[in-house]
Amino acid sequence: MMFKIKNTISNVKSFLFKDKNGIIIDKNSNLYYNKSLISQNVDSTNFNFIDGRLIYTANENTFIDDKQIDAIGYIKCEMGSNEILLSSNFTIDYPDFKMDYTFYDIHHRKSVFLGNFKNLFTIFIHNNHLVFYDKIKISALQVLVNTSNTLWHFDLSQFGQWKNFEDQDRNYEVEQFVGVSGSCLYVLLSNFKLIALHIETGELLHQLNLGELFALEPRNWLSYSSKMHLDEVNNRIIWLTSATLLHIDLTDFNAKLIKDFFNVPIENLWRFKCSNYQDQKLLFTAQYGREGGDPDIVGIMNPDTGDILWQYQIPNTQGLYEAPQLTNNQLYVRSLDNNLYVFEKE
Repeated sequence: MMFKIKNTISNVKSFLFKDKNGIIIDKNSNLYYNKSLISQNVDSTNFNFIDGRLIYTANENTFIDDKQIDAIGYIKCEMGSNEILLSSNFTIDYPDFKMDYTFYDIHHRKSVFLGNFKNLFTIFIHNNHLVFYDKIKISALQVLVNTSNTLWHFDLSQFGQWKNFEDQDRNYEVEQFVGVSGSCLYVLLSNFKLIALHIETGELLHQLNLGELFALEPRNWLSYSSKMHLDEVNNRIIWLTSATLLHIDLTDFNAKLIKDFFNVPIENLWRFKCSNYQDQKLLFTAQYGREGGDPDIVGIMNPDTGDILWQYQIPNTQGLYEAPQLTNNQLYVRSLDNNLYVFEKE
């Protein structure tokens, strides 16, 4: 698998490519859809294609294609398959904050006001379920046609506390919602504890402390910022984090080290920064052969073995801190200096 650089697009603040459709938001917050200017003053943090429809927020209003929806608010989090969550009326009483939240069904163009909530730090949507974390507990709401119903709460204090590297006691917090497979919701907590909760009841089904099993050497580590990828086809979670590639088997909830990139000579050391899982491949950014500095390599990995299938170095970019995207035999990666690099499959 080989790619060659095709062109570079400058002044790109954010982007998304799916199938034959492309969104680019420039540094002036202008949104271009398939190279045509669609809107200005666009929120560059949350936008998407859902069933071929363009969803975005501009001028404090949310739009489906070019039509403003009748619900008020910004797109708050990653969208579901047919749903978005909107937030409005932000108030702060430090260290707490509150917002109004509205659940919007894209297909039926129906909105349900959920209420005013405090300290919703991490939010996840799955079908008509809204799962969120508020610094104390994980909760789940089921959103119906005209109302919402609280399904369950899961208090993280039942795990007690853990000690950080400075030997300080810390409460468990949600680091990322990994996803839902079958009836299981997978959540990564602090101290690298991975748990599985029943999506309908909140029952704790599995737990696994990855921090006690892997990357135990000095200067080796796992990273909360590394995204876990739910691979439902192969019933596993794939995690490429710092210098470690792991698989978590969802049948028995056991973790396996696939490849150790750390215990090698420094000139062969990989440090992986961001990754995306598409077409049964891991797309990544990384640095190689050194400790420290910005990630300047984009590449493709075999997730089953950890073998590097292709790599390309892009120097002097201030770093590649976003996961690459692959569609229609073209690979895209954005640098911190706002350049979008477009590669074409040979």
